[in-house]
Amino acid sequence: MRIAVVTCLCSLAAVAVAAQQPRTTEIGIQGGFARLHFTGQARYGTYDFYDVPGSSYFGLVPIYGTLFVEVPVGARVSLEPQVRFSQYTWSTPQSMVGLGLRANVSLGHGVYAGAGGLVSFINISLSTVSSVSEQQLGVSLAAGYRFGLGASLNGRLEGQTLIFHKTNTIAPYAVYALTFGLSAPVSSAPARRTARRWDPWGAVIGIQAGYSWSHDVGGTGVAHFSIPEIGTSEFAGFGLPTPAPLFVFVPLSPRLALDAGFDAHLIHSGTFPVNGGFLTGQVNPRLDVRVSGGWYAGAGPAFWFTRDPFHKLSVISGASIASGFRFPLTATLGGRLEIGYTMYRQHLTRGFGAVNALAVTAGTTLPL
Repeated sequence: MRIAVVTCLCSLAAVAVAAQQPRTTEIGIQGGFARLHFTGQARYGTYDFYDVPGSSYFGLVPIYGTLFVEVPVGARVSLEPQVRFSQYTWSTPQSMVGLGLRANVSLGHGVYAGAGGLVSFINISLSTVSSVSEQQLGVSLAAGYRFGLGASLNGRLEGQTLIFHKTNTIAPYAVYALTFGLSAPVSSAPARRTARRWDPWGAVIGIQAGYSWSHDVGGTGVAHFSIPEIGTSEFAGFGLPTPAPLFVFVPLSPRLALDAGFDAHLIHSGTFPVNGGFLTGQVNPRLDVRVSGGWYAGAGPAFWFTRDPFHKLSVISGASIASGFRFPLTATLGGRLEIGYTMYRQHLTRGFGAVNALAVTAGTTLPL
């Protein structure tokens, strides 16, 4: 497996050197369907994921990345690096880092194919004095179709296969995914001068990352630091929610705007620990008030929903407040820094006390 990954990465570099006439770098977000299958390990079974946006990890196992970047290196070739990070501390800290590089070759008429390599680093603290560290190598294959969605956005449909080698603690496995992605150019390309430039109060869709502390009153607390945010995707919703990774910002007037964060995840399997279907997600609509320039403050309701084979659909309501600052990253892309606090009511049927969550996040926005 090591030889295959090194050979694949060397081939990518050779193709990139041979290419000419770079296009425009794009950044995007994706979600969709994925099937995780442990190769030759029937006892581990198969898991199906339906995610908006995508999930970066299932426990310690990496799935496809939520965030993607395409960097053109020629008229027909682009490189797609991948970075994902997740660290959470319950009783002891657990850390996962994923790195990847894929070369996409245009086949004409929006169709492309790609191949690359992946590496996943895992550190599990078993106690205050002992831990386990693993490195897992993999190969990525993909084929897809790109298309325009107006002056500012592009879309893509992609099928991809990820194959990972076994480690001492994780069996070998493969991920088969079908995803839909949205992307926007980092800068206004000459051929797309009609693309809408960054506006501090313009309509955008964005993805965010950062730190959060979620506390179940009378129970336990969990600290998360992740790129991007995991939202409610942590292990089929067994964990406490973090800020929604995906958000939409729509201005209603020169001083008011709707800011809605959301994510939804369904995991289905007939194998432990899932044994059925687990649905989890959140919708947090908020009314933002423009204070001055890019500064804003907002408040609104929060809804966290869960369903599993043992409980019917439950909606846990709450409220959220936030304040932040929006700023330009490039001519078309925006950024935001935000601090927020969310409070959920207790839900005794699911065994949750009142949940409070404090978060500091950084987001990237694509114009709508």
